[in-house]
Amino acid sequence: MSTLERLQDLLIREYGLSREAISPEVPLDALGVDSLGMMELLFEIEKAFAIVIPNEQIELKTVGQVVTYINKLIAEQGDTPRLAVN
Repeated sequence: MSTLERLQDLLIREYGLSREAISPEVPLDALGVDSLGMMELLFEIEKAFAIVIPNEQIELKTVGQVVTYINKLIAEQGDTPRLAVN
């Protein structure tokens, strides 16, 4: 399962969205993810992907940017066991 598919699953569960509505170019705010929702989403991403999101200012505006960020953190945080990602 790819990072995008796993993120889609998370957004479907948390926001009741359809998979078709969640493509890489879609802005997060168009999906109903506001600033508080982004904080909650990052917490859920940490759990779902077994990564640690650093306490730093990040600007993620689209689904694709979130996928890229997750993949970057996975690559930086080593080779710990987790589900396959693209």
